[in-house]
Amino acid sequence: MAFSAGWSTLLRKLEDIPDEATLVTPLSHDRFTVTSPQEQRVMMQFLDMDVDPNQRLQREQFETMYRRITDTCGGFELDSFNVERREWTVDSN
Repeated sequence: MAFSAGWSTLLRKLEDIPDEATLVTPLSHDRFTVTSPQEQRVMMQFLDMDVDPNQRLQREQFETMYRRITDTCGGFELDSFNVERREWTVDSN
């Protein structure tokens, strides 16, 4: 899958996540919400950070990561992010 198609898929899947969903990073277990998936960036808000919790992840950052992974590992599919499996947690607090 070309990066542009994968990016479009990612944005669509992020838009499908319920507004009340709290996601958790896999390594640091930081909780965050996706506040606005946009064509050039994904806006997020971290819930447990002492610094500015609002973060922007630029499309260019994702594209750089995509290129590095495909160049070194021989494959990377954004389709593996499956909204139907509900790989997020909803914080009840």
